[in-house]
Amino acid sequence: MQNKLLTATSSLAAALIGVEAPLPTIDFDKILTIVAGTYDYTASVDDEKEFNDSNLAEPLETFAQLLRKQYKQRARVLAISCGAGWEANFLMARGSDLVGIDTSAEMLRRASSRVPGGKFLQMGVQNLSFPPAETFDAIWSTRTLIHVPQALVVDLLASWKRVLKPGGILGLGVNIGERDGWETNEARSGPPMFYHYFADDELEEALEAAGYQVVDKAPITSKSNAAESRNFFVFAQRSDTGLDKTTYSHSVQYDEHEKRRAVQPEDLEPVIALLLRTGSLTPEEQANLCLLYDQLALRDRTDENRFKLAAQKLKLHLQTPETLFTEDFAVWLAMGALHLKLAQYSQATSCLEQALRLRPGHFATLVRLSYAYDGLKDFDKAIATAHTAERLPKQSQVSDEEGAELYHALGHYYINRSLSANNAASVQDRETGDHYMQLACSTGKNGYMYIGGLASIYNETKRFSQTIQLFDTFVENEKTRADEKLENALYLYRAEAGIGTDRYANAREYLAHVERYARANQDWDALAHAKLYQIRTELRLRDVAELSSDEIRSHLSVLYEHEPSPYVAESFKLDRENIISILSAFYLVNQFINAQVPPEAFDVILTLAIYHLEKMYERYERSEERRLGLLIFADNPGAVPGALYKYNCGPHLYRFDEVGTVLSEGEMHQFKVWAILALTGEASASTLSAITFAIGRFSQEGYTIYIYDPKRVLPEFVRKSLNDFCVDSIEEIAQFTYINMLYDQARDYLSSTRSSFTIDITPSGLGSSNLDLLPIEGEVR
Repeated sequence: MQNKLLTATSSLAAALIGVEAPLPTIDFDKILTIVAGTYDYTASVDDEKEFNDSNLAEPLETFAQLLRKQYKQRARVLAISCGAGWEANFLMARGSDLVGIDTSAEMLRRASSRVPGGKFLQMGVQNLSFPPAETFDAIWSTRTLIHVPQALVVDLLASWKRVLKPGGILGLGVNIGERDGWETNEARSGPPMFYHYFADDELEEALEAAGYQVVDKAPITSKSNAAESRNFFVFAQRSDTGLDKTTYSHSVQYDEHEKRRAVQPEDLEPVIALLLRTGSLTPEEQANLCLLYDQLALRDRTDENRFKLAAQKLKLHLQTPETLFTEDFAVWLAMGALHLKLAQYSQATSCLEQALRLRPGHFATLVRLSYAYDGLKDFDKAIATAHTAERLPKQSQVSDEEGAELYHALGHYYINRSLSANNAASVQDRETGDHYMQLACSTGKNGYMYIGGLASIYNETKRFSQTIQLFDTFVENEKTRADEKLENALYLYRAEAGIGTDRYANAREYLAHVERYARANQDWDALAHAKLYQIRTELRLRDVAELSSDEIRSHLSVLYEHEPSPYVAESFKLDRENIISILSAFYLVNQFINAQVPPEAFDVILTLAIYHLEKMYERYERSEERRLGLLIFADNPGAVPGALYKYNCGPHLYRFDEVGTVLSEGEMHQFKVWAILALTGEASASTLSAITFAIGRFSQEGYTIYIYDPKRVLPEFVRKSLNDFCVDSIEEIAQFTYINMLYDQARDYLSSTRSSFTIDITPSGLGSSNLDLLPIEGEVR
């Protein structure tokens, strides 16, 4: 399917992020995914070009000489964005052992074929997931930084120091020029590509800011370099300097009263810059870099772009026990908490399990680890871990506020588990969840803050009347009105209850309140929630299939304009992505039905629509196996082609002469999609008459019926009367049947009040903003 999608301009991006979506400028993972897909598409073209010695031989030779000068034995080189392996082959021929990484599977296939002695791995440049003991003498990269947004270059380079030995050589190739942003190669009808070309001295400055020392430069002066774009190479060495503790301590003050380290908001960037340009950070210093980026994101929360950019930078520096070695409990607690905030549940679990191993029975670690298990949908482990925290002895000195947080978590876990099953145990789980959530609301002086959690589980279990009663009881409460964020959450849940009870005017009113709050407080994630629920309300009022292309485009535009930050709960992100997938699919189908695209593009448009609906289906469908119900009548059942079953169709097959008999009558009423296959002409006039009557009768009741008659077996008057049902191939029936199933799933999804069948929760009392910066060796107080 991927090749077919890539034959249309920008269709890869449309598949990844939605029809007519603005291409990402900050979300580094999405940018690199699109770039990798584009390289998959262009691999054959790029590989046909001969290796351009005039451009690359000179800098590669310089790099090889630096390695020979520094290392007496064979240097171990990491080729980042190794492409089809031309440069890797050059370096291995000059005495290096090589590991190449790339995100493009097609490029890696070609590299492995070209350089059989090399080791090639599919790995993202933003996530060098090598174990702590696996480091390299040098790094070579010529295709990476030109696809990285300028604002992330320094942090990306700094993150590479973890796998480069102290004093190791870094060879980088970039382009000097003014290209900056997304471009599409219309001449090759190719997908988009992100470019960032560098200004003079920009790369050298970035390297120094990231903790490297420039040792050589190699501007390319060949005729192949156009004036508007020049190849440029820089060679640098990883600095081995430690953190300047004196400068660091001037900004990181220890508050004797609060018993914690603090950095003034205006000092966050200078301290982060100091850590980035340090050659070698200790694990504690690495954790502090991450904590400072989290604080920077919170400080810049009202500036949407700066807020999201800080979160992207944080993701570049977070580590796990698989990539960093330390026995410092505080490092893993901090790393785990930050992964958890970003809904990176697997990484959070790894960090927090390590922290718990180092300090068994630590309350805050147990609670955070239970959140991570819940995010992974392992509700049994989440509940067991939370109960372990609950059973800690009283001398653990758990405060009422921490106890309320734990009860709040347990309430959600039990509700989540109750929704993943349908038996007597699930009823008991729901009652237990209610008990714990009510206990959270009544524990400690701040227990009232969990009223929103109670409303959430009522909505999740479709007890909307209880949400409405809860709202009416607490919305005018003095404590609620004093807590604007809680008040706003109650309005959101009340709007959701309005949608669930088909009171759409009420839902609109409450969502308007949420939007006013979000705009007044510049809370962009709250605004994203309000906008998504507003669109959900409209999609409950009108069948998505009835919307015009302009109406769908308007909904998509709103969703694209209000993209959530990486800090938003995973369930909300999935809901938003599902709504975008459904709207994108119906937009494309509208184009297909209304012939708004040239005939030669029909196949691609339909394939892309199916792709979007499949994405929604895979996120939403709970069962592991999908079965399509299709009723088939054939004049010769033994001649039915296997292509009809390509989408895992569950066939119910009858002969023509069994139409309307006791054998088929029940299934004729049960299955809403039929296929009539006249394959050999073996049917009597009376049988054809019965088929024609059945088609007319059931089509009037809304059934979808496809007729395949390649040999024109059916009488001409029958063919004319049923022309609208005729298809040209078995593949069309399989494809259209599959689309119908996906359509039904999409409508079922939109009819739900909330998409996810589990609830994501973010620790409120245990958020990373409450984590102290870690002490570092030699700091000055």
